[in-house]
Amino acid sequence: MLQSLKSMTRSQIESSFDISGKKGKEGTTFRAGEYAVKLFKSTKSKAKLVLEADLQNLAAGYGVAPVVHYVSEKQKFIVMDALEETIVDKGRRDEWTTLPEEYAAQLYALCKRLDAAGVVQNDGNPLNLMLDGNGRLYIIDYGFAKKITQKIIKKRGPQPNVDLTLWHFCRQLRHYGFANDLKESIVDKYMGDNSFVDQKLLDKGEILLGPIGATAAVVVRKKKPSSAATPPPMVRKKKPPPVARKKKPPPVARKKKPPPVARKKPVPVVRKKKTNRARPESESESDESNPDDSDDSGEESDEERVEVARRSSAQRKSFKGPRYVQHVKKGTLGERIQARAKSFKKYKLHVSKD
Repeated sequence: MLQSLKSMTRSQIESSFDISGKKGKEGTTFRAGEYAVKLFKSTKSKAKLVLEADLQNLAAGYGVAPVVHYVSEKQKFIVMDALEETIVDKGRRDEWTTLPEEYAAQLYALCKRLDAAGVVQNDGNPLNLMLDGNGRLYIIDYGFAKKITQKIIKKRGPQPNVDLTLWHFCRQLRHYGFANDLKESIVDKYMGDNSFVDQKLLDKGEILLGPIGATAAVVVRKKKPSSAATPPPMVRKKKPPPVARKKKPPPVARKKKPPPVARKKPVPVVRKKKTNRARPESESESDESNPDDSDDSGEESDEERVEVARRSSAQRKSFKGPRYVQHVKKGTLGERIQARAKSFKKYKLHVSKD
């Protein structure tokens, strides 16, 4: 199987296996037979890929991580020993509320072994804690790992993984609902003087991990039971169809009110303006003095003509229609009066008989 994996390309690996494993920031880890493959992103640099594999093998020499068997710098993947499940999966399946003491002891012992290997794992995600088929704990994923230098020792003390990696695991395990007191009982005491060691818990963890250099336990996968032994699947009763609700009758359309009848506006009555007709004094005087003058002569006298002209002039001033034009401007007074009278008759002006 290892030889076939070495000859595969990225596309062949992706099409040949069910890539449903742990997806990290740098790549995806999935199962390939008895091995595990970590397929990195295509942008991963070769130097970082090789450094990660080297640091993981340093940790594997102390029994902390699975051994890396092959590194493909061109196709960007590594092949390592396969493990069974994460500690998170086991804790959820077993309904943990606190981290069991045996796993707390193994975690502490693994951090102490990393210090001895000269590697700081530097990524305390609980998904990086995995178990083999016998329940033995390992730490995977060394993408952020560093070699322990004098600068790190000066900053973190002689146990940098206790100061940094174990502290991070303690906090993140609580986020998954696994309470623990590793921070208070170990990390805080160590950070006080950089010399504290819980020897009792360490010895228990070393016994559970086994001696350094021991081969990894073989993962024994449980066989699926035969179809004859498996009970038939439970058939869930189908829910009855929902009862159709009666539709509400459509709302009764209300009759629209007829539009208001437009009231006719009353026609304004135009009243005729009264004309002030001034009665000259000469008329009254002539009537009193000569009551029989009109009967004696058949023709109009000059005074009557003047009176008619005056009345016509008053009517002309109050008349709003077309005006007459006096064409005769020369002649005697009588001639002009007669011309004006003819002009009034032309425009059909009414002469009052008052």
